Amino acid sequence: MSRHCILILALLLGRSPLLGATLEGKRILEKRIDEFVLDGAPNAVWEVQLSWLCKKARVPCGIESLNEEYVAVGGKTIRFQNESLANILDRVVSQQPGYRWFEENGVINIAPRARSVLTKRKIKTLDIVDIPLDKAAAEVICQKFGRRCYAAARAISMMGVGNPSQYAFRKVTLHLSNVSFREALNAVVRKDVDAIWILHPNKTQNGDFRIAIDQQQRESVK
Repeated sequence: MSRHCILILALLLGRSPLLGATLEGKRILEKRIDEFVLDGAPNAVWEVQLSWLCKKARVPCGIESLNEEYVAVGGKTIRFQNESLANILDRVVSQQPGYRWFEENGVINIAPRARSVLTKRKIKTLDIVDIPLDKAAAEVICQKFGRRCYAAARAISMMGVGNPSQYAFRKVTLHLSNVSFREALNAVVRKDVDAIWILHPNKTQNGDFRIAIDQQQRESVK
């Protein structure tokens, strides 16, 4: 095999999310983050760290967890300065074996490497009309896909940032066709660059999933 072929193969294996991205995706993944700290403290939560990274980059994100409870980061604290979002995602996601990240239509997704339950089924039509962003995900989408979803506390309140009662969710209107559960959730958060969805399996509180969806705190939402 020629050196040229070996180089191409190495690039494909090492950074496929960036190589396969659209122009919009490359713009997002090449975005420079001035500073980000991955906290390795025993009580640091991996999903929350990812949430902070998305909010720092001002990119909508979705996190599908394999665990019912939030996961500790583990390892040591890592400080990033003026690095691309793609490089930081590589390091942060690698902290948890079994996960991968990818960009899809402007949304960063962190998902299990094994096939996701969120992509097994497609819905022909999905209409969401002037519904707050959190309810669109936790109620309308779950009902349409025949899932029982327990709406968790807002993600931002779990991060200890501000008082959730001080702001409202942006209302969204969407008309989708032939979409998976994940694609529907992504379409909702794509309506707001500060939005994120986090989904956990839920076996103990009368539901298939526990879902938290949130947006960056702001004084008002138009």
